Amino acid sequence: MRILITGAAGRVGTALRRELAAAGHRLVLADVVPIPKAEGKSLILDISDGQAVRKAMRRIEAVVHLAYGRLWGEDGEIGLIQRCFDVNAKGTFHLLRAAARNKVRRFIYTSSLSALGGSRDLAESQGLNERTTPRPAEPYGFTKYLGEEACRFASRRYGLNVVCLRLCHIRTQEEWDVCRRWRPKSQMGRCQRNMTTHVEDVARAIRLALTAKVSGFTLIHVASDNPGRITSIARARKLLGFHPQHRFED
Repeated sequence: MRILITGAAGRVGTALRRELAAAGHRLVLADVVPIPKAEGKSLILDISDGQAVRKAMRRIEAVVHLAYGRLWGEDGEIGLIQRCFDVNAKGTFHLLRAAARNKVRRFIYTSSLSALGGSRDLAESQGLNERTTPRPAEPYGFTKYLGEEACRFASRRYGLNVVCLRLCHIRTQEEWDVCRRWRPKSQMGRCQRNMTTHVEDVARAIRLALTAKVSGFTLIHVASDNPGRITSIARARKLLGFHPQHRFED
């Protein structure tokens, strides 16, 4: 497949590019920064620009939307809210609409467990799953949830096949090793450790989602198989055939 990946320069994008290139897919890699050692065509793309998104979508068969807006800057909370909205909500809708117009076969949106609540809320939770009611507590989680709803709308309105993957605490191998040795004393710290997800497991889940036998809008939680994790990954196992390769010991 010819696949457009947004946010391709990030940690997930880097791992996913290797995963998909090894599987023989043709990649179009997009980000707001240059992509070093690109495995395929690369382009600078601001997804809040609808016209640029429409141009980038030509001849694309599948989309993996990794781009997200979150980082604090000198402009404070107002700037943060603007960036989150521009990327997570507005940019997501631009991508969905362009994908539908170009009859893209599969659209993967990477959301976040932050759509279900803030860090403290999640730390006090157990047994989360895809039926848990979203209660975002800050701009990032709220706009990620808006992106999910845009995906649901696009599936219903345009007939687009969308898989929405909720991710949490993604770490590279080096960061994973640090977290594995970490012994937090607070409940929030233990939650963060237990929900650490290896970037290679995330890349594998996305690759599986591209060809999974699902249709319409499908919401799936993805995490490494750590003891004490607060969310079920049963749906990922069933629908994607996803079996995490990385796990902390008890």
